[in-house]
Amino acid sequence: MLMQNAVADVAEICESMEAFDRLVWMATWEDAATIIAGEDDDVEVMFENTLGFRAFISSVFDVAWRRLANASGKYRGLDAAVEKAFNTILGNDVRPFSEMLAEDSVELCEALAWAGARGE
Repeated sequence: MLMQNAVADVAEICESMEAFDRLVWMATWEDAATIIAGEDDDVEVMFENTLGFRAFISSVFDVAWRRLANASGKYRGLDAAVEKAFNTILGNDVRPFSEMLAEDSVELCEALAWAGARGE
């Protein structure tokens, strides 16, 4: 329930997404969760701290949002809503990236994917 509350603003915006945009949004965050969990056969990432993790998430977000929404001005506020979700769950301070942070990050990415399913 904590994760759903953290992504509530994202879910509200996703309800208005076009079907294709929702599919790309969900697939992107599901892939990110798989990669962070270390379950992807082709991609492996290691994070020393939350700053490195944020750089990875910035790239994920670029795929999930900017390419779909920014160019056409759709889904205003989505970037701020995603940032709020990450700050709520992971905080904004730089600290070592631990197993616990990895687990929370995977759950958060899965919740962001779930938020995209809300409009279906």
